[in-house]
Parts: sequence; C-alpha cells; structure tokens
Amino acid sequence: MVNLGSIECGCGGVKLYLPNPRPKFRCGCCCSDCLQRAYIGANGHPPKAVLERREPIDLIYVDSFFLLPDKDTRARLGVFRLNDPNGANITLRAECCGAVLCTENQAVHVPHSMAAFNNLEPTVVSDFFDVPEMPFHIFTADWPENFAKRLADREADELGMAREQISNPLSELDNPNMVNLIRAFQVPPPSMSADFISFKDLREELPLEVVHDYFEDSRL
Repeated sequence: MVNLGSIECGCGGVKLYLPNPRPKFRCGCCCSDCLQRAYIGANGHPPKAVLERREPIDLIYVDSFFLLPDKDTRARLGVFRLNDPNGANITLRAECCGAVLCTENQAVHVPHSMAAFNNLEPTVVSDFFDVPEMPFHIFTADWPENFAKRLADREADELGMAREQISNPLSELDNPNMVNLIRAFQVPPPSMSADFISFKDLREELPLEVVHDYFEDSRL
C-alpha cells in the first residue's frame, strides 16, 4: 500500500497498517523490560546482536493509530502487561506466532504515540519511511557496565563518535535529548479519519493478559 507504514509478524498472520508512515523519533533502549519483550516475542531467541547485548532495542516512535484491521486480523491479536498487572506498558502481540508488535506506555506515550521495534527481524518487521537517525540510548543502567562501554567503543570506531547514553531517563528529564523525546510523544497525528483506530480502542476490544514469561538470559 502506498504511503502507509506497517508492522508485520514473522509468520505473516498479522500485518497492521499505519496511516502515518513517518516516525516521530528514534532511540536505543537498554531497559530490561524491552529486552524481555524481545525474548518473549521470539520465544527466547531474539536476534543475535540483541541476545549478546551488542545493540540495544531500536525503538521507533510512531502515531498510535492504525488503519482499521479486518476481522481475521483482530482475531489474531492479543495484549499483555509484563509481570505487573498495573505496569505502565501495554503491549500488542500476534497470537498466531507470539511476535511482539508494538507497545504503549500509559504514563508517557499516550494519547498520541507508541513504540515499534526496528531491529527484531524476522520475528517482527516494521516498515516506515524516513526513519530518523538514532541520537542516543536510554536505560543503559540496566546493562552491565562493561557492555555499555563496549557499545560506546564500537560506535566510536564505526561512527566517529559514541551516542550519548542516558543511564536513567527518569532522573534526567532536563537532558535536551529527553526533552526532544518527550516533546515528540506529545505531537498529535497529522490527520484523522473514521478509517483509523487508536491503540487504546483496539486493545480495549481484547482481553488483557499479564505475562510472566521469564528468560534468565534477558536479565544478565
């Protein structure tokens, strides 16, 4: 389809189209919950670079609206919170193969934004236009110190400079990169239509599960 973004599970049973194909922002996330979602979506086998902590989860932030999916697609969708029934993130996944498709943080993303995953192929494939550069990484405090240093050293070698690492974003909200990120969350979609459905309205049709899947490697 022309001028649409998409998120598709690895088995092809679910493909969601997004009316705005251009992401708002992008960053690397080292938080243990994003890593756990990668493990869950890949049944314990995320991409090798993620598995070995050679790269963080590549998050692209997009408008939290989809084109209305058909009945068969909706029947293959599920939503979950990770470990905590009151956790901030509500995550959409494909029940056909378990792929984690996107997540919406109820504290900071709503009502306009959600996060999709840009480096979890072949489990989930995100297709967007004009994907921005990744300016920094967040939650590097969740990684072992030597892994965070290894990431910085590799980026310095490959890119000529290491991306900024924000160890705990909640304590660094005045950091200019964090200011830009939060500002991006607050940008409304460029257009609306009766043919669109929000993440919130879509997931409210679905039973909410609390997932306690635990992959020990994801916590090292």
